[in-house]
Amino acid sequence: MMNYFKNTAISGSDLAGCRTPAEFYQRKYLHKTKEADYFDIGTSAHAFILQPQEFNKMIVVANDFPDKDKINKDGTFSKIGANGIYLNSIKDQYPDKIVFEPVIYQNVIDYAESVKKIPGFDDFINLETGFAEREVFAEDKETRLKLKGRIDYGKKKKFLADLKFCKSISDRDLAYDFRDYEYHLRAAFYLDLYNLTTGEDLNTFIYVCIEKSENPIARFLKLSELDVNAGREMYRVRLNTIAECYRSGEWILNSIENFQCPEWIYNKQTNF
Repeated sequence: MMNYFKNTAISGSDLAGCRTPAEFYQRKYLHKTKEADYFDIGTSAHAFILQPQEFNKMIVVANDFPDKDKINKDGTFSKIGANGIYLNSIKDQYPDKIVFEPVIYQNVIDYAESVKKIPGFDDFINLETGFAEREVFAEDKETRLKLKGRIDYGKKKKFLADLKFCKSISDRDLAYDFRDYEYHLRAAFYLDLYNLTTGEDLNTFIYVCIEKSENPIARFLKLSELDVNAGREMYRVRLNTIAECYRSGEWILNSIENFQCPEWIYNKQTNF
């Protein structure tokens, strides 16, 4: 079994948000990304819902802060002085685990339970009738590039689903998230990669968007055919361009962008 994260194949996350081949190259091969705390929250909530047997194995709760009276407004401990030293020591002690403060750990439980308690959720995501965290690998037929994907959840011949933990699930903020993180590109990539490896013709992709708030609310969004097709066109263009860069060895000429300053920068008087 190949290690997903060490495998150098191209993922949907590698392609999403890239403006040029040069940016893809830097993100993929030159920069080591360090996951922030908010990624840890999403990862843990994913596990609580989709891999409950793994949830407690991956988390350490730091309970013994020395200055317990130094509390921030959000319930977390101030990291100045002894508290910061203590938290860093726990992270050093458990480098392969996610370290949470008690209030953040409870937030993770609340986010996950807010969606699990909705009537019908146990049938929608059922680990006995569907599959969770499936890793898929394939060669793209058109470019011969190696591809990979990690699918949150799916049901054979029915749908694929992805859990997203969002700051807000309003229509406006979700639209910004789709624009900035290109979730439609990712959905099309997952569907095509899954179909390529299984021989199915699945075309239904559902995002479960969960709001990270004191009273978390979830929305279940079936992506439209228009959005999936737009995402497919986006990732195909990028894959084809990247393949050409590999063949030619030239990444910069394919990355030069036409740029024009916006009109508003000239509104200020610039004459001496």
